[in-house]
Amino acid sequence: MGLNVEHIWTVLCKTTAIDQQTNNISLFNVVEELRIEVETHDRHAAHPTLSKDLVIPAEMALVSLWKRINANAAAAYAGVICLKSPTGVILSEDAFEVRFNSSQKRLRTILNFRGIKVAEPGEHIFEVCLKLNRHASPEPVVKIPLDVKIVRR
Repeated sequence: MGLNVEHIWTVLCKTTAIDQQTNNISLFNVVEELRIEVETHDRHAAHPTLSKDLVIPAEMALVSLWKRINANAAAAYAGVICLKSPTGVILSEDAFEVRFNSSQKRLRTILNFRGIKVAEPGEHIFEVCLKLNRHASPEPVVKIPLDVKIVRR
């Protein structure tokens, strides 16, 4: 890909805490599945339906760890995180930046969500992308699945 940065890991979780003495991060309540309870008046319907453009008030954080490959070369990249529906429709896009200072070997990015858009039941994907340069299209780095289940109340 030509980037001077390597993606190490990305995790979707409820909350994070950074230890002030060691700078270590703790990730709490890793999220793999989101269960949405809905009321339905039609008990005979096969699946409950969601209203269009439904935003679920769920606080989550998408946390990534990055490593600079060449310590002598610059490493600053614009990125975008896309949330995609099971059918591939982009539900949301959030910009972020991976920018190492001169002494950093590793860097964490944390994107906090107060709610997420849900289109339908099934596997939604958080796609983390970086741009090689400011004129380039974002290149996918990692895809994190979130299984959305709709259940009757």
